Amino acid sequence: MISIRRSSRSDLMPVVIDLRFLAEDIRIYYPLRGEMPAELLLSGCLDESLLPRLSQEPLIRVAKLHGEVIGAYLSTEVSAQIHRLEALAVLAPFRRRGIGSWLVGHALGVSETRGARTCLACANTEADGLFRRLGFQHEEDQWVMRIDSE
Repeated sequence: MISIRRSSRSDLMPVVIDLRFLAEDIRIYYPLRGEMPAELLLSGCLDESLLPRLSQEPLIRVAKLHGEVIGAYLSTEVSAQIHRLEALAVLAPFRRRGIGSWLVGHALGVSETRGARTCLACANTEADGLFRRLGFQHEEDQWVMRIDSE
């Protein structure tokens, strides 16, 4: 026989939602229409003069977790063999979780496939430690990564 009664607080079970994730859980895409991360990129060290090019720049990528943009980068071609990481940004709650490293690695890979042998990045006190850990060399007022072809 089944008996039915009103529920009480003692019937509730605590539920823990695990919000942990790995950088590999993040997917990197071309931004969709209406998804241009101008405000996010401006929080990096993006020169505002580049804003008009955001809708046509081929080297903009966004990082998404569960469909939400949580990071982005913009890379430009300085010359056939030199690319510049103009801006790199990750939303504050997602920082220090490997997403910046993941984005920089992606940017380096895209630059290399397009023929770049050097990647430059702006000196930004928030990201200086990241660039140093990834092997960039500080030269003058920017970070430099030489890409060795295999």
